[in-house]
This record gives sequence, structure tokens and C-alpha cells, in this order.
Amino acid sequence: MNVPRIEFEPRKPVNLGDFLLAQAMKLIELGAPQQLCISATDFLDKAMAVIRSFTYQNQFAEIGLDQVMLMHYGLPNKFLAEAGKVIFLTDLTNFATFEDVELPDGFRIIHCQFGTKYKNVMISDVKKNHHQLEQLGVAKEGLTAYLYWGNPLLEECFMDFPGSLSEEGHTPQLLLRNKDPFLCADVTDEYDPQIPCEKPGDKAPARAYPDFGSLTVRRNF
Repeated sequence: MNVPRIEFEPRKPVNLGDFLLAQAMKLIELGAPQQLCISATDFLDKAMAVIRSFTYQNQFAEIGLDQVMLMHYGLPNKFLAEAGKVIFLTDLTNFATFEDVELPDGFRIIHCQFGTKYKNVMISDVKKNHHQLEQLGVAKEGLTAYLYWGNPLLEECFMDFPGSLSEEGHTPQLLLRNKDPFLCADVTDEYDPQIPCEKPGDKAPARAYPDFGSLTVRRNF
């Protein structure tokens, strides 16, 4: 089995099972079982059942989805943002999914890439032209990734979440300002992110921006 690229710094091979177990333990440490009203033991047992059944698939790595991540889709966006100390400038409780994006329930292990594949590509282009094996990433997935990796996740590329829509119909994005993580959602599909998140205004000229890229994933139902 090929070991996926799952470390940022340093990049080194690790045991995939131990890597995913560490992610489960991180969620427990941050209070995910209490959020779901289950015991830590129950949470870990269910996570381990998914981890043991997971098989890394090279076909997804070959199209750029070379990271893997443990998800629990029952965890709310607001909990994930607060657990990661992400400053959010929008109402996370009213996020919707874009068009035909469907999310599973409970634990899943997903293949993903965190924006670098689509760096400097407009969100609207990603929505139209992503690979048929890819699915558009949502804020819940990006916030979970930030819990695991922290700021190094965003040092190469800030993340757009093309599979999510704010209450106003805008695409959320996760970025760093002075090393602080911000989640905002006041950009259209075709935007100029030089407009600060806290100062939404008229639609800016359409163009991509080199510091941003769209999250894409592969979820198995």
C-alpha cells in the first residue's frame, strides 16, 4: 500500500492506522463526544470500526486527492470553528450545500486535497470542471482539517469551500490574517479576495487569486 502524503512538516511516512487514530483522539480531546451526547468510549469504538475498514485508494491519489482525514459529519460547523479557535464573521448555523452536494452521516474517512490543486482557479471554474471522481469540499471538512493541522494547513494555500453556501448564497473561505484563522463568507463565485471579509461591498471584478484554492474530496457513502 502506498502511504498517502499526510504530513505537512516534516513530511515523513507514518502508519496510516495510527495516523487516523490520532485524529480520533484529537476530536475526543476537543469534546466531540459530548457534542454528540455519547461517551468517549462509544465515540472511539465507532471511529475504530471505520478506521479498520478503510482502504486507501490510489485512484484518488492519482487525481490529486492524496490526503486522508477522519470526519464525523454530525459535528456542527460552529463547534468545529470554536474548537479550532477560528474567528468566524458569518452565521455558521445556516450554511447550505451547493446544488447536488450530498453529505453522509456519522464517521467517514475521506480522500481530499486542501486547495493546492485548484490554487489560483476561480470557484466557478472548479464547480464546473472538477474531476468526475472528485466532490466539492464543504466548510465542515475544512474546519475539521484545521483542527488536525492548524496553521500549516493554510500556509501554502488558503481554502475556499465550493460545496458550501452561506445564508446569503456566498462561498465560505478559511484564511490566515496575522497568523489568526478566519472563516468568512462574503465572496461570490467570481470574486476579488482583496476586499476584506469584514467589509463586504459591491461585487468585485471576476478573477482568481493566487493565495486561494478550492477544497475537493472523495466521500464514500
